Amino acid sequence: MQKSIINQLILRVQEAFDKLNLAVPISVSESLALFVYKCMIGKHRTFHTPEHVLKVCNGLQHPIQILATLFHDVVYFQVDDGFGPETSVLLEAYVVRENQTVKIKSDFPQDEVLRLCLDVFDYQPGDEVRTQGFNEFLSTLVGIHLLPYLSQRNLLGIMVGIEGTIPFRGRDEAGKNCFERMEYRLGLLNDKYQLGIKPTHIDLMLQLAVEIANKDVENFSEANVAEFLDNTWRLLPETNNHLALANVYTVRSYRQALQKIEAFMNFVPADYVFQQYRQTPDELRYQQMKAQAQENIDTACEYLQAKLASIAILEALAQVSGGDAPMSMFIGDLRHNHALQAIERAEDYLPAVALSDEFEYNPAVLKLLEFGRASILDFDMQNAPISYFVYASLGKAHTMGYLQLARQMFEGQIKEEDYLAALPTAIRSALSRACAQVSVSRKEALKVFF
Repeated sequence: MQKSIINQLILRVQEAFDKLNLAVPISVSESLALFVYKCMIGKHRTFHTPEHVLKVCNGLQHPIQILATLFHDVVYFQVDDGFGPETSVLLEAYVVRENQTVKIKSDFPQDEVLRLCLDVFDYQPGDEVRTQGFNEFLSTLVGIHLLPYLSQRNLLGIMVGIEGTIPFRGRDEAGKNCFERMEYRLGLLNDKYQLGIKPTHIDLMLQLAVEIANKDVENFSEANVAEFLDNTWRLLPETNNHLALANVYTVRSYRQALQKIEAFMNFVPADYVFQQYRQTPDELRYQQMKAQAQENIDTACEYLQAKLASIAILEALAQVSGGDAPMSMFIGDLRHNHALQAIERAEDYLPAVALSDEFEYNPAVLKLLEFGRASILDFDMQNAPISYFVYASLGKAHTMGYLQLARQMFEGQIKEEDYLAALPTAIRSALSRACAQVSVSRKEALKVFF
């Protein structure tokens, strides 16, 4: 039987200490594990949770990898609305918060390990903490503060391991990736601090770090795109807190959340997802990971665009019938939140739709819309029957075309009435009729669009 999450964390901490031949009592492992657990159960965390670090740890054998992984997400400033109660007092010794920015104290401690941490992340006392790597740097400060049992060399390994998890970094003008740049920096720090670390040990440190980094984003190489989207969907409530209220968030707020994740997917080049250092991973595996990441990103983008195209119609109908309103008022409550009741949904009133030989479809997108992502989440439907209806009715090209028109509506460049008028009558009529069946207070206003 599987042990509880907290007990799994305790065992991983103790495993790391044992492998380092450190005589650390189990009570210390318990204390550290509880600290990590409490840091990662904030009310807005839905992806960066204790389960996530255990999943990343799975398969990692080196003790430095285990400890770096356990601490790499203890700070998540944006999601936790600042520093959590576990980390705030600790971090006050090193940084100062000024509104939404955080600066390293000018009188930063002279402790050599802490100064080494600044150098690993390329900081000086008094610097503002950069957006990229913000949480990783602060998580590292927390980790090394709580691990005085480790040697300076092992603490350096943890610093490098957590720094390596800063995601989506490309090559510099010289063609160096982030781990090759770190190799150069470590060479300088080896001399500066007279660490006496051999080049072979620096190589090992970086190979261990790149394994952590790739494990942290391994869902991008998931062969099943439904599983990949599952993880993507778990991120939505972390950056869109209103989605936690499943039957309260509005049509527009849901659309805005989808737009954020679509923009993110469009921004991420597949070449930036996974990293490689000295044949770790080997070239064949590295190319396979990149190819799968590209396929998943492409499919996710088209899936999100199909969802946006349909939500745009619902948003327009909401606006012209009385203004933005809860999604559940327009299309019904989520059925999986009412397992013992028959819940009315707008899709119950949509006509059957057949795929047309005249249109091109993405089979993967059709499958995702019809059958859904890999698992049920509290804030959203697993499948997308309304989006399936729109995508199946219009085909890929027309769906994307109407989405471009919808983007103009989102920006206020065209009115909702004009957008609705531009839609095929059958689509507009079917959705307005379906929503009118569900939304008792908007029924009369929606009749205009039947």
